[in-house]
Amino acid sequence: MAAFFPERWRRGRRRRDLARPAGSDESSARTGVALLVSSVIGALAGLLSWVIATRLVDPAEIGKASQFVSALLLVAGATQLNLDVGLMRWLPGAGRAAGRLVWRTMLLVMPLAAVVGLVYAVTLPDIGRTAAGAAPPWVGVVLFVLAAAGWSVFTLHDSVLVALRRPWWTVWRNAAFALSRIGLLVVLCVLGFGAQGIVLSWVGSIVFWIAVGSLVLAVLVRRAAARSAEGSLPTRREAARFLGPTAVAQLGTVLLYDQIPVLVVARYGDATGGRFFLVWQAVVVVDVAATFFMNALTLGVAQEPAQSARLAAAARRRLLVVFLPLLALGALVAAPALDLVFGAAYAEAADVLRLLLAGMAFRLVVLHELGVRQALGQAMGYARLQLTSTVLVTVVVIVVPVGDRTVADLVPVAIGYVVVQALCMLTVLTLPALRRLTATTPRRDDDLTHPTRSPR
Repeated sequence: MAAFFPERWRRGRRRRDLARPAGSDESSARTGVALLVSSVIGALAGLLSWVIATRLVDPAEIGKASQFVSALLLVAGATQLNLDVGLMRWLPGAGRAAGRLVWRTMLLVMPLAAVVGLVYAVTLPDIGRTAAGAAPPWVGVVLFVLAAAGWSVFTLHDSVLVALRRPWWTVWRNAAFALSRIGLLVVLCVLGFGAQGIVLSWVGSIVFWIAVGSLVLAVLVRRAAARSAEGSLPTRREAARFLGPTAVAQLGTVLLYDQIPVLVVARYGDATGGRFFLVWQAVVVVDVAATFFMNALTLGVAQEPAQSARLAAAARRRLLVVFLPLLALGALVAAPALDLVFGAAYAEAADVLRLLLAGMAFRLVVLHELGVRQALGQAMGYARLQLTSTVLVTVVVIVVPVGDRTVADLVPVAIGYVVVQALCMLTVLTLPALRRLTATTPRRDDDLTHPTRSPR
């Protein structure tokens, strides 16, 4: 009897897998929803941890800890080289070489992040001092390097799980990480560790869950490789052609998320910039969630390339159906939500939040196009579109005149964000039509090149 249920479960699972092809709409939808839930959990947990921290330590300690965390995210994001998407593109076809692909990827990213993190920590010694507390500063540098190396592959673990058709494992993994980090933060801050407590909650959780995740992946990858036939790996040239431009574009994304609030604080002062930072996090949450949602398209196209246009059109419908109502709801409750979560002082930025959410509605179309180009391996097109958006938003923040450094001065910045995203959206929607008008020779892969259009 004990052996009956596992075998019955395995037979049932095999029947479900046969009934639901890997590249089907249902499979892509399930993967997209799992990635969406996983990313939302991570983003909301990050926001919640800062809300809790503001009630446990004073603003000076928050500033020190935010410097460490921002540096950590920048280093990890810059050194990840977009290999999370690369794994989802290549792992389904790797076959028995899956283990080699996974571990080569990890052994490339982690040392790179460690080296860059070391340089960063030595250049900005306050990072090491914050993490070390009463210990020698080199202890803090070591902690920063460990955290940077671990965080650089955190998302890569999720990509491997998705490629191995375990998308919902990413949800439980990210939820467990969030709970452990928030729990450590509360305990350490209550014990009086201040900024060091916030930092150690990140470092401890990262190191623990990367260790656990590596053991789990070792088992899953070995089993998947044993069940697979001979596969193929991308050549170094093919990998470099895809990863090079998209890694640059990923750097642009990191700068968009983290550099924009830094510039606003520098130009508009700490008080006004602090309000913008918290409002900006709401936009980042939506941006990250939509990006992760679109990552499922990469897996679907890798498994069923002949259906690229259909999968892309379905992904766009799902993206707009899921996110447009959320943006409308956020704009509607902007003022009371800011008042409830952060206090009346932050509710003054409600109009800024509403404008940013309106710009995010336009950016959904841009994010869909980025996901399509990523799935089809159009690395240069992906990089151009992402960097164009980031550079234009940065220019807006730099050139908009500064008045009295009040929240009202942030309205032109938010309007500039809306204009930039609207222009990028119009470019995405009109460029395929312009190419059709100027084309002299029809292309057989037209639908695959521009799958943002409805399939014939």
